[in-house]
Amino acid sequence: MKTNNYSAISSVIIGLSIIIGSWIFVSNQPESIIVDTSVPTVASSSNPNEYGPILSIAEAADYLNLSENDVQNIIASEQKKLNDNGTFPGTMFPYFKIGEVIYVSKEGLAVWLADTIEQKRQYLNGTVLQ
Repeated sequence: MKTNNYSAISSVIIGLSIIIGSWIFVSNQPESIIVDTSVPTVASSSNPNEYGPILSIAEAADYLNLSENDVQNIIASEQKKLNDNGTFPGTMFPYFKIGEVIYVSKEGLAVWLADTIEQKRQYLNGTVLQ
């Protein structure tokens, strides 16, 4: 009977030692090594300085306060108008592709946004209305 009590107490002590030791180890690490997995990889933020000069579709959507689907529809609409007419009046959405991945120029977004607002451009059902 005493062996069972000692086993239970030993198990609790070992478990607490592992937990406390892990906590001490993590607490002593430099901040750059600690990875917080609860934070999404693309942080939602209104801070325009948070991103670098090249954005993913998700970051561009967040930067513009649009959905990723809206950004993809804008790109597709402008490309369709360019293909149909041979030209596009104004500044097109500033993106490029590497393989199948789309990247967006943050600096180009400011130019595109100003031009889009000036022209009062509208996007409806995959079509660019001018």
